[in-house]
Amino acid sequence: MRILLIAALLGLGGCGEACRTCLASSPRNPVATAELEKIRLFDGERLPGSARDVYYHEECSVDCTYWLRFTVPDADARSFAARFHARPRKGYDPMPESGGGNEGPGFAWWPDKFPDGFEGDEVERDAARTSALVIARDDKGNATVWVTESNK
Repeated sequence: MRILLIAALLGLGGCGEACRTCLASSPRNPVATAELEKIRLFDGERLPGSARDVYYHEECSVDCTYWLRFTVPDADARSFAARFHARPRKGYDPMPESGGGNEGPGFAWWPDKFPDGFEGDEVERDAARTSALVIARDDKGNATVWVTESNK
């Protein structure tokens, strides 16, 4: 009983009250379609309805950080960036410490290096929260979007 209590307090037993989004899907696999509605981002924002190949991981203790990756048509990526209040700039990596796999979530879906031609921006949500977004477009009219948000 003591071990279960300690694991729960440390957040090792799965989702706890500190987490914003509790998913049954393993963060190593795409989020199950039935769970996509549970994901809430900055200011309660939801994923675009066209999002596919969605991956999500969250770590919470005193502070929370989430990492998210999804693919959408390019127009939806631009719309999402606008709702994110981001102005992506070519070649700007807003997450040099946490992006590129350095301090990221440690999963294959978070790249060691963003693809050529990527665009990024960082958004200060308030005094306690920073968000970052990177978009990489392909030649088929789609875009992969990476998002992370942290409490400072």
